[in-house]
Amino acid sequence: MTLNAVDIKKFLDNDAAGTLKNWFKSQDIPETPEENNVTVLVGNNFESQVKGKNAFVFFYAPWCGHCKTAKPEYEKLKDELNRPDILITKFDSTENDVPHRNITVEGFPTFYFFKADDYENPVV
Repeated sequence: MTLNAVDIKKFLDNDAAGTLKNWFKSQDIPETPEENNVTVLVGNNFESQVKGKNAFVFFYAPWCGHCKTAKPEYEKLKDELNRPDILITKFDSTENDVPHRNITVEGFPTFYFFKADDYENPVV
C-alpha cells in the first residue's frame, strides 16, 4: 500500500465525519450461536449480541487452568439461574479483541455483567 496525500485527506475527512470503522481481531461469527448452553461471542458479534440485554460475559483463555476449572460450572449457570432475561455468554480473549472501550481484561478468567439499559458501563 502506498500512502499519499489524497488517501490521508480521505482518512481525515472520514474521521471528522465519524464514518471510520475500528478494526479489531475477530474469529468468524459462529454458525451455531450456542455451545454447551452458553452463547459464543466473538469480536464481530459482541455488540449485537450484548447491547440491550442483561448479559453475563466470561472472558477466558483456552489455555488458562482457572478458566478450564470454571468452564464446566459456568456452563451450568443458565439452567441453575433459570433467568431467561439474562444472557450467559463466553468470549475467547486470545482469538478476539474486545470491541468495547470500557472493558479491560488483564487476567483470566474475567467476568463482566452488562445491564440491558446501560451497555456503556458494565460491572466487573
